[in-house]
Amino acid sequence: MAPLCACIRAPTATRAASRQRRVSTSLLLLLLVATLVVGVSSSADVLRDATRLRRRLVAAQTTNETAACATAAASSPYAAYLTAIPETGGLRSCLANNLNSLLPALSGSTCSLTTIISLFSSTTDSDVSAFMEFFNALLAGLSTSSSGSASTTATTSASTFLSSWSTNSTKTQGFCNAMNSKIGPCVQALVPTLLSVLRSGPACCSSITEYVDVINLIVPTGKSVEQTLFDIVNGLHKTMCTTSGTSTLCGQTLINYLASATESSSLLSSIVFKAGLPLYVLPDTDTCAALDAKTIDSRVTSGTSVPYFAYSCCSAGLVSLLESVDASLAFLFGNTVPEMLNLITARQNATTATQFRSFYTEIKACSFSQTCTDPTFVLPSNAGTATVASSTAAAAKTAHPQNVACTKVEMCNADNVCSSVCSAGTAQIAPWAARAISYQRNQSYDKSICYTQLPATHNSATTLARGYGNRDQLINQVLNASNANSFMRTNNQFLSVVDQLRIGARFVEVDAHYYGGMIRSGHCSDVSISLIDDASAALVSELGTILGDTVTIEWQASLFGCLPSLSGIRAEEARPHSETIAEVADWITANPTELVIIYTEIGSELTAFSKIDALLQLYQSSFGDLIFTPADLTTAGGSWDAFTLSELIGKGKRVILVATPTANTLMFGMRSLCDGWSDSPGSVEYNSGRIVRAFSSALHYATLSEAALSGGSDDASRAVTTSTIPTLVNAGVNFIAPDGLDGQTMEAMVWSWASREPSIGDVAVQISATDGRWYGVPASTTIPNVACVSSSDRTSWRLVSQGSSCPSGFATGHPQLAIENAALVAVLKATGSDTVAQLNVDISAFPVITEADEQAFQNALASSSNSTSNPGTSGSSTPAPTTERASAANSCVNGSLWLSALLASWMMLVA
Repeated sequence: MAPLCACIRAPTATRAASRQRRVSTSLLLLLLVATLVVGVSSSADVLRDATRLRRRLVAAQTTNETAACATAAASSPYAAYLTAIPETGGLRSCLANNLNSLLPALSGSTCSLTTIISLFSSTTDSDVSAFMEFFNALLAGLSTSSSGSASTTATTSASTFLSSWSTNSTKTQGFCNAMNSKIGPCVQALVPTLLSVLRSGPACCSSITEYVDVINLIVPTGKSVEQTLFDIVNGLHKTMCTTSGTSTLCGQTLINYLASATESSSLLSSIVFKAGLPLYVLPDTDTCAALDAKTIDSRVTSGTSVPYFAYSCCSAGLVSLLESVDASLAFLFGNTVPEMLNLITARQNATTATQFRSFYTEIKACSFSQTCTDPTFVLPSNAGTATVASSTAAAAKTAHPQNVACTKVEMCNADNVCSSVCSAGTAQIAPWAARAISYQRNQSYDKSICYTQLPATHNSATTLARGYGNRDQLINQVLNASNANSFMRTNNQFLSVVDQLRIGARFVEVDAHYYGGMIRSGHCSDVSISLIDDASAALVSELGTILGDTVTIEWQASLFGCLPSLSGIRAEEARPHSETIAEVADWITANPTELVIIYTEIGSELTAFSKIDALLQLYQSSFGDLIFTPADLTTAGGSWDAFTLSELIGKGKRVILVATPTANTLMFGMRSLCDGWSDSPGSVEYNSGRIVRAFSSALHYATLSEAALSGGSDDASRAVTTSTIPTLVNAGVNFIAPDGLDGQTMEAMVWSWASREPSIGDVAVQISATDGRWYGVPASTTIPNVACVSSSDRTSWRLVSQGSSCPSGFATGHPQLAIENAALVAVLKATGSDTVAQLNVDISAFPVITEADEQAFQNALASSSNSTSNPGTSGSSTPAPTTERASAANSCVNGSLWLSALLASWMMLVA
């Protein structure tokens, strides 16, 4: 059978490395690139050329021809100055074709044409060379992927850099000269204009403008994008270029210390952790005096001193950097840096006096033994206008579960951010759909697991009902209201796990991760950037120094996305895994004729920190003898095809545990189940004994899909939505696992009964070629044909006239799976578009749904909708991607570069 959905293809190591090698250059260019292109000329001739260029641009935009944009850029009078700019995401074409909009930025600025050109073309300017050397060393780890020899590369770069600069103060002075006279003034002149131009959606910039909104992910409430970027640049500038005493650069003091104290890691990690982390363990008393000394009496470990270097007043510059970064990360993740440090070290419940905390205000107010002077050029502190939070914008970017009636409750986090959600255990869907799903499920139970078909959910525990995605509203209300493709959604599901089971799911996926001192349910992200890996190792190492050898730090880079959290929930509020499993255990106990398959993605940290036994004990104590174990399969003969799910239920084995990456005594290895396992397959034969699961992630970060965030690729055709589910169902996919399971998606999984069929008084069942659905009829004699199924192949059907016998090898019957139903419908349509045939279905004991039942559901549905107290803050889900969204998703490489550029440099504080 032809493939129905395409796989996500991870980038090859070569492609990934190639893309990431361009990042370090792109980072600088995104802030300074326009500087080169905007001020290239002020002559009348060039302005006339720019006007002609604009006309060519409009033509290119109208025809939407990428080639036309590239041609226009190549013929630009500025083309010769743009060769240093990469074409990644059409960056060069975008800038070349929009120079007229950027030219006014240089008017009255100290950022001159000569200055700009020197940044990119000078080979003799020692100041620029020093700046570029520092910048490249700072982001060395971002240029390689985690799968390569990134750690060695980053370590060698940091070691070489520190050794060189610690013995050559002229390089530090050159860096500061460049920051004061070139970089700072040009950033001030051009960043606001560049952002303004990109926000306007200029022609030939579609790939880039899709990601402008990503910057809003790290803009604290009440600040502008411009000021957020300025604060971070200022923080780094002050850290390196503040003068201590009469002539000593603070950056030189810092470099000298790091050169002697840093054993491994990147330069950025060294600055943040070796120099910055001790500032979070200062004592509550004599705080300022501690910074004038060479050791700090640690607040987190009694009697322990942390080595330092008498940074004195220079520490105020580093604090400016740390504070600005902390504010950005707190907005995105929901936790401040000290809070995350306490979680990483499992100290979140320790007494306040022994926890990590920030001293930003205290340090900036200190009177030190030394006197410091700010750099000669500092970016302003009031740039731009903060985006006004709009509940209307948030509401437009927020969707809710459809066709689900439930009791609504307010779910609030520690910061009193609230969402209206369905109270666990109250969700219900349309009675006709619930009945049809139940009927289909019982038919599927009569198959082995390798051939069954059951509704499923993806990342089942990452649900708004339990707080995941609750904070998305804070970001949605400041994203571009006019861009439908810019929204935040970090919860995969709306409903609690028990409600997913209540409305029909029988396959749930629950990720298990260990952090903050317990096993939790959560969804960690797969961000493959060596800078984060190196920073994580440096963080753990430095925490070990601070806490002492007797304390084990149980945290690693793979937990990024959980701690720090990218799930719209404060990390400490992520649900204990024991509570998730208890939900399932309580439901399965209360429903003795049902079976559930639990797929657990086990985080690598559970193995690293020896928590696998604790996880298995949790499952064993929760389900006990209900679990069908690998040992039970061996006892049964070793073949899944030897028994049906109904037979397992009859023997009291109603829980099947599946795990990745490996099997264990309770759980079957996912890939070794049946004849194998395929997720969203490209070319796999369905219903052939190989398990096939279809799923796709609805997670979204401004304009980036989850795949784009991780640097992979995405394909809209693989979306599991109400429009694609029927195709997947009819193809025979075993487990269809949508995000956002609700009444609409469950109705899309119905392949048998038509809505509200059969009715009271019906005695026979017919299937229609028109829609493939089943209908009750009051008398079988009115049905002209009878369906006959092959005894050897249930996808082979014949039609005979009413009253006639089935051919040899065939018997009257009815489809038991959707793939069988689809095969029968094909036979019906071949006979005639309105052909009907009788199915051998006994409906004498079929549960009847009355008009009163349907009306009661409609009343409950209306009540659920009306009970939402704040429609703008009740979730963070969005509809399936449109064609435009799909196109944007396919530009995910550019998106990953943008987000990596904006965040990776700063996430080291916590990641």
